[in-house]
This record gives sequence, structure tokens and C-alpha cells, in this order.
Amino acid sequence: MLRRPWIALVVAFVAMVALFARGQPDFVASDPLWYAEIAHRMSVDPASVFASHELHPFVMRVGLTAPLALLYALFGVGSSTTNLPVLLAALAILAIIYAAMPTPRAKLVGLAVALCSTALLQNAMILNVDLPCAALMAASVLGLASRDRPRGAWWLVAAAAAWLGAFLVKEVAVWCAPIWIYALACDVRVLDRRALVRRYAPAIAAGAVLGAAYLWFCAAVWGDPLARAHGIAALTDEHAWSLRGHPAGEWLARLIWQPPILFAKFFEVALVPAIAAAWLVRGRDRIWCVAAATLAACYWFGSSSLSAYVPLPSSPRMTLPILPPLLVCAALGLDALIDRPRWRVVAIVLAVAIVAPAARVAYGLVFRPHPEAQAFAELRRELREPGPIVLVCGEPRCLAIAPWYFGFAPPPAITFVHANDFAAAPMPAGTRVRALVNRVRSPGAARTDPKSDRTGAITALGLPALAGNKNVTLYDAGDGAALWRALR
Repeated sequence: MLRRPWIALVVAFVAMVALFARGQPDFVASDPLWYAEIAHRMSVDPASVFASHELHPFVMRVGLTAPLALLYALFGVGSSTTNLPVLLAALAILAIIYAAMPTPRAKLVGLAVALCSTALLQNAMILNVDLPCAALMAASVLGLASRDRPRGAWWLVAAAAAWLGAFLVKEVAVWCAPIWIYALACDVRVLDRRALVRRYAPAIAAGAVLGAAYLWFCAAVWGDPLARAHGIAALTDEHAWSLRGHPAGEWLARLIWQPPILFAKFFEVALVPAIAAAWLVRGRDRIWCVAAATLAACYWFGSSSLSAYVPLPSSPRMTLPILPPLLVCAALGLDALIDRPRWRVVAIVLAVAIVAPAARVAYGLVFRPHPEAQAFAELRRELREPGPIVLVCGEPRCLAIAPWYFGFAPPPAITFVHANDFAAAPMPAGTRVRALVNRVRSPGAARTDPKSDRTGAITALGLPALAGNKNVTLYDAGDGAALWRALR
């Protein structure tokens, strides 16, 4: 395989696709659902998405929603279709790591490290914006790392295009700016003026054209070329995790010790050889160390707002842009340790420590239950029988997610209603009533509004279970009379 490392890349692709096919969780009624709703509206009536000139960043992340809308138009709404962008992002990260490694053996090490990254495996299963953005940012870094190769100017053009693509997906793509400055500063020291212009002029021209086209698009759609920036600024006081007005101790924790603890938990043992790479790696590959350190610093001290300093939340998902360069650094560090006899035992220990958690996560993905999907599959089966069905949701997120399970086009025979609204309406007659309890989501719903969580009242009735498990259960409420009286 050392002679044909591309075989390892194919094997890695197959393994990732197989895990994706088995490991997708039940869909989530939060950011993923929001992106899916926007993409579905875009696939049906694009004008409806932009007609209101809404400045929320989610609406403006067309780098994710537009491709997903195209997938919906071609294949319809479904779990695999909805989550396909993150699978493609994961495959792109594998290909980028393969391309970044300097030798056949290093390519094998890089693919192994990537496939054993629990952060990559877990985030490649369900739609979100961070992994696609991370893949495009990594593609930009790969272009920068390849600028001294033949046709280096075109590598930089590709890097500029990938950078803009990442920005269309999520605003954190601006974190690539210091990496570009580093590459330019390195070239200023070794190239004469003419060679420097020949290398960077095409990328600067392409970036100017693409940037101008994007500003024109924003002006045409939202009436303001800087609409994206203004939309972000408008959310300054709306973030649930904002530290504005919080005690100084929370600020100190977020800005001093929470980020390194988060990195250690999220990136696990791969962090050790990645840090070692800073001393072991030289030459062209060193830009990956700079990229990993730069992106980590941007997350650590960056702001989620342009109008006030609001540190990003301590969320693992927010650190995903760091993942591709960190995996490259970890692979480069392990590969360098293999060539040092005194450190080979350390390299073996690190490799085992990287593989063990990944095997546990992969096992969990393969055998992951899908109780909510099973519940809605049972509802679809029941809809083949004549007569209407009322689905009573025990908490609000069930009500939000239900249309997605029917491709955003539920048949007229089924009605979704929250438990409180069901109890407030007249007692049902001539309909089959089903109740869905999601005990995993109910604590979040209770924190939002304790009165909106009616999962306990539904469970206490002891209704016959039709599908699901101990966390998510679809109940047969018969004609709904007993459920109606209990909820009132």
C-alpha cells in the first residue's frame, strides 16, 4: 500500500461512507432543522427566503443552504440527503490530509489519524455548518501550502476561491486571514518583487472579483453590501451564551482555562503529536502548524459580534475549523517520531491511545438506535390506513421536528399539536390519537418554559407503546379521551 497510497484513500472513503450510512442520529430540532427549513424553502420558492430581507446569519449562509436546496430539488427531503453536506465535508478533509502529507507513509499515517478522530466521526453524521466550513478553510490552507509547487499561482487562486466558499458557509472563515499574511510574509523574505507579483497577482485579482460579486449579491438581495456584518452585529445581545453582564469569574474562566480544557477533551490524544509537530516539522509543512495555532487563538480570543466583544461559547462544534490542520499536524508529528528510534515507543503508545476511543465511537455509531425515526416510520405506516391521526407532542421540539420527518409536506390526514393545545381544544371525536414523548429533549424544553413540558403527564397514563425506546416513545392514545382529560 506504500506504493499505491491512493488505495488507502479509497478505503478511508468507503469506511467513512459506511459509518455515515449507519451512524446518523435522529434529527435535531435546533440549528440543523433551521438550515434544513431554509434549504427546503429555497428549493421550492427561492424568492420567499430573501423577500423579507432578513439579516439573520443563518439566512445568509448560502454556501450551505444553496447546495442543500439543490439536493432537495433533485432527491427530496430525507435523512441521507439532509446530512450529505457534512459527509462530503468529511471526505474532503480526508482528501486534504492525504494531499498535505509529503510521503506515501505519511499519507497512510494521516488517513489513519483522521479516521480515528472522534471529533471528525461524530460531526460527520448530522447537518451543521461548522464541518463544511472547516473543510473549505483547510482547502484554502492546502492551496497556500502548495504555492511553491509548479503552477503555484493557480494553487493560490484555488485557495482564494476556497476561502470565499468557506465564508459563504460561515463567518469564521475570516480566521484564515492571518494564515495568508504568514504565507505572504514568508515569500517576501525569499522572493524578489517580480516573482512575488507573479505568484500572488492572480489570486488577488480572483479574490477581488469574487469579493465584489459577493458584495453585489448582498446589495441586490438584502439592499446592503455589508448586510452580513450588520446581521451579526444585531445579534450581540441575543446570544443565549453571551457573557455580557455576567460576573468577572465567568469571563476569566472562558478566556483562561476553559478553551485548553475543551481542546483536550475534544481533540483528545491527537493534540499531543500535533503540539510536538511545532518542533519536529519544518519547510512547506510548517504552515499547517501555523494554521492550527492561529485558528485555536482565533477561537480562544475571538468575538461572535462586531459591535461588542462577545467571546464564542465553550462549544466543541465551534472549534471544528481547527480540526483539519490539527489532524495534519498530528500525522506529521507521528510520522516524524517514527523516524527517531528513541521515540518510536512513544509513537506506538500515542497511536494506541488515538485508536482506542475511535473504536468505541465507531461501535456506538454502528449500533446507534433511532427511536424517533422509528416512531415516525410507524406513523407513516398507520397513515396507509383510512382515517385521520392527531399526533400530540409532549414538548415543543417534537412539534418543530415532525414536519421534517414527512419531507416538510405532511399529508392532510395527520395533524401535529402540542399537548397544551390539545387539552385546550374540545375533546377529539372520530380520530386516532397518538402521543410522542421525547424524554431526551424535555429538560431543554422545561428550561425554556416549564409549562411546555408535558412528557411526565403523558407517560404517567401508561398508554400502550407503539414504537421507540426508553428515551423516545410513541404511544397509542386511542380516541384521545383519557389523554385529553389527563392533560387538562
